[in-house]
Amino acid sequence: MYPLVRFLGYSDSSYTVRESVPFKVGSQDMVGKADWVLWAKDFRSGQLKPRVIVEAKAPDVALHEDVKAQARSYAFALNAPYYLLANARQLLLFKRGVESDECILACDVTELASRWPVLLAHIGPH
Repeated sequence: MYPLVRFLGYSDSSYTVRESVPFKVGSQDMVGKADWVLWAKDFRSGQLKPRVIVEAKAPDVALHEDVKAQARSYAFALNAPYYLLANARQLLLFKRGVESDECILACDVTELASRWPVLLAHIGPH
């Protein structure tokens, strides 16, 4: 993930790894660990805010609904507008909505060069 994060334009000070994320499941308080949180400066406040939650899985782990739900719960808890699922074979980028999310990009890593403008436009640090 580090090369992808750097190619997107995030500096070493604009991401965190294994970020603790408090969230609720029903009435139960939980704490999860987001694999990566990419932070970007908010234009209005000038403060760094979570922009993208990244769930990075091993190459043999499918990016199924449980992985998506995990990333979405972290994005919702941190109010990040995007979440990305990756497993060294595939990338899935979602824009978080209130009731449903929009899949912005679904591609194999072999397609990444041709799909780069879409990825950069949505989750670059700008």
